[in-house]
Amino acid sequence: MSISSNLKENRLIATAEEVVVHRLKDATEQRFRWSDVSRVVAYKIDLFSFDQVRISFYTESGKPFDVSEDDDGFRSVMTAAETVLARFPNLDAWKPSVVAEPFARSKTVLWPPPSKQEAEQVGASNGG
Repeated sequence: MSISSNLKENRLIATAEEVVVHRLKDATEQRFRWSDVSRVVAYKIDLFSFDQVRISFYTESGKPFDVSEDDDGFRSVMTAAETVLARFPNLDAWKPSVVAEPFARSKTVLWPPPSKQEAEQVGASNGG
């Protein structure tokens, strides 16, 4: 068995309405509706010899649903998010900035995108 297959924690199924998270460890199932998603955050964790990108989908209840890039169905969830969540960034657009700095968690809010005013405030505080 490969290292990658040992890292699979979930099997993910994405539709236009929801995401189903099948937890492989305990054979439980969780689901969330896209319409209940209030925030999406990407980050990485250090697994000693490599990093793993993870995504937390926060719902209105505040409960995060965590998935990883090693889970079966990860790319289909990202594709569905791009389709269902307005202005959700493409995986190739945000992943390089999350994985760029070694040993850093690199937490990045993917959705909702900042308002124009918030983006301008961040730019001003960064000297831009």
